[in-house]
Amino acid sequence: MDESTQNLQDQETMEANNAEEQDPARRAEEEASDQTEDPRAVSPYAELTPEELREALALADERRSCLEKQLEEAQSEATAAETEILRMAADFQNARKRLDRIAHEQVSHAKEGLITKLLAVLDDLDLAEANAPTDLNSIHDTWFKGVTQIREKILAVFQDEGVQSIETEGAFDPNHHEAVQMIPSEEHDSGHIVETLRKGYRRGEKVIRPAMVRIAA
Repeated sequence: MDESTQNLQDQETMEANNAEEQDPARRAEEEASDQTEDPRAVSPYAELTPEELREALALADERRSCLEKQLEEAQSEATAAETEILRMAADFQNARKRLDRIAHEQVSHAKEGLITKLLAVLDDLDLAEANAPTDLNSIHDTWFKGVTQIREKILAVFQDEGVQSIETEGAFDPNHHEAVQMIPSEEHDSGHIVETLRKGYRRGEKVIRPAMVRIAA
């Protein structure tokens, strides 16, 4: 082969290579053709016998059943945990309400105890005011005004705490009155209050001290 022939062949080869490089669609098609594999080589079950395939499927089914059981148990545990959390939250709320109620009752009981003690002082002030002489001199008048102011301050405290005097007019009410004597009366019907011996007081609907009264026979 002479030199000119060899040069011609080399030139044709270079042109063919250049054509392949310039045609990306053709190159991709060739690469895809080269990479095509036998499907049996991709699937791990391709080389298994029918018996081996049945065993593999049975094992996979068993594994799936096991995972489903684990999922069911996990969901059951999550539901139980959620129920327990809700129960604990409800118990906490109930305990908090109970403690609040107990604290309120204790405060209310303490206030009522103090009010009961102040009632004895108020009784004495009422008695002093009712029996004050009319001919007081300036010194005694100043002293009497001081007693009256103390009484008014106690009544103001009672009002702030919702303490009210019990009405003693009309029929006797055993829930609010304490009858110590029955007396004849032409001015009152039987069972009606004739005279109040000691004032009674209530705080809201609760009677702190019933009114002591005489009632008509």
